[in-house]
Amino acid sequence: MTSVVELLSDDELEGLFLTLKQKNKNAIQKIKRETDRLYPLALSQEKFWYFSQLHKNNVTYNIPVRFTIVGELNLDIFEASIKRQIVQNEVLRTKIVTSNGVPKQKIGSSDTIKIEKLDLKYDQEQIIDEYLIKLASKTFDIPGDYLFRPYIVRLVDNQYIALFVFHHIIFDGWSVSIFLKNLSNDYNSMLMNTDLQEKKSDIQFIDYASWQVEHYNKGNFNLKLEQWKQTLKDKNVKLDLPYISVPNNTQNNFFTGKKLLRQLPNKLFNTIEAAAKLCNTTPYVVSLAAYVILLYKYSQQDIINIGTPVANRINDHVKEVLGCLMNTLVLSFNVETKKTLKDIIVNTKQIVTHALENQDIPIETIIKHSNPDRESHDHPYFQTLFVFQNATNVDVNLSDCDS
Repeated sequence: MTSVVELLSDDELEGLFLTLKQKNKNAIQKIKRETDRLYPLALSQEKFWYFSQLHKNNVTYNIPVRFTIVGELNLDIFEASIKRQIVQNEVLRTKIVTSNGVPKQKIGSSDTIKIEKLDLKYDQEQIIDEYLIKLASKTFDIPGDYLFRPYIVRLVDNQYIALFVFHHIIFDGWSVSIFLKNLSNDYNSMLMNTDLQEKKSDIQFIDYASWQVEHYNKGNFNLKLEQWKQTLKDKNVKLDLPYISVPNNTQNNFFTGKKLLRQLPNKLFNTIEAAAKLCNTTPYVVSLAAYVILLYKYSQQDIINIGTPVANRINDHVKEVLGCLMNTLVLSFNVETKKTLKDIIVNTKQIVTHALENQDIPIETIIKHSNPDRESHDHPYFQTLFVFQNATNVDVNLSDCDS
């Protein structure tokens, strides 16, 4: 998940933070908790709700997190540290229910989530992997199920596997990083009998969702929505690439695909960093500009639209909150072939900065209000994503263990 800090240079960040601070004067407040109270979905959650109703038994939005632990793991303390995450973070014990046909969030008690402990005394890694894939691919029933499933798997010779499965409707990549960091810190503190680290803020995802929906209903996002509508006016242009064969977007194979992995040579990445420094920007912006040029080369289209996911954690109150806050920004480029590479990089930086200033408006809300032409198998604004991952590579450091 992309952090704004990774996208812009220091000077750009300072200006952006000042702009956002002025636009976000209304702080998120903790709302009153009541037994059996139902809370609204955040705007970013609605798409996952509709998807779950249209595509039953689909695991596209399962988020499995798995790591192996080797060493003298204190199983009781490890289990206690998982339970502490469940107690401290309401979103891990939240389910989606319906009230008069409207999806709502309902918080369960801290003992609603059970940690499943399994023994797999197999020597063959393939058998273990197949079993864990089966666990990770178990569907969540929405509405109905709690949306977090923790597993501790005991292997042989002081080896364990921790598997946590989240549904995307309550979680995102940034949350994974926070969860693993807190889990490690709590385990080590309990093991060493030292004070547990308290959360910096008592704001939870339910508070954020309620705040967001309230501000949306009051029209507080109208100015930003209008800016997005103007930015994307007449820009719902389908990317026309010269496919070897036309993708068959039927329901049966819509979610299948292949991965092609290539590692950038150090020499190339050093060149990207040098170009970023020259243009007072970041490697992300330079790489994105190169991607725009590449897409133009193959499509010959003057308008290139690219989606890019962002963490959407610009508000200090939610930087450490677990939940689904991420958003996907539409970056729309008017390609001018007479421009120099430096000009294109500078223009890319301006487009990214403007999008980040309005990143708290969910893409689904923008689509709802701009009402572009749509097709059932294509996004109305983009058919390609540019993803800069920097938040999910978190080491799990457990004392006396390798993980």
